[in-house]
Amino acid sequence: GVIQMVSHKKIDGTTYDGNWRPLTEWAYLGWDITPEFNWKAGRVVAPLFMMSDNRNLGYSQIAVRPPQMVYQLNPITNLDGMTANWDLRAGETLLTLTGMYGKSSVANSSGNFKAGKIFGGALKANNGDWTARAGVTYFNQIDVLLTSALQAQYDGIRRLDLAGCTNCAAEVDSKAPL
Repeated sequence: GVIQMVSHKKIDGTTYDGNWRPLTEWAYLGWDITPEFNWKAGRVVAPLFMMSDNRNLGYSQIAVRPPQMVYQLNPITNLDGMTANWDLRAGETLLTLTGMYGKSSVANSSGNFKAGKIFGGALKANNGDWTARAGVTYFNQIDVLLTSALQAQYDGIRRLDLAGCTNCAAEVDSKAPL
């Protein structure tokens, strides 16, 4: 079993409240079925990012702040569900295939996000000092409650008359419903 608690400025609703109360980032039971295959169930890391398997551990990430061009695209770092990993050697390269299923929610300065029935997978290849990672995530719906400032910007986009767009609101709603 593993538990990881992270203390940082807690986000309460849609505002930073300055609370440093620890949050549970990981809390799972795992089982190494074979040396090459294992599973984890509980609150597990979402294998979506380049550094997601060590993002909040000690000095494994030397950047003071994770790269926003990566981590702001999807603020979900963990999910309540399960993952399974399979390691396979191909010469000097170690391939790790990860599958995931679960649900997640997160609150940040943009708003509150809740996603249910998340399916996904990742492929990681390690060879010497080099690591490559690819991943995909699928979910049917994500519920979003934006901050008032971001909601005002979203509503402004829906009202735009771009290049004679007479149905901008309907188009925005069909492409990015909130």
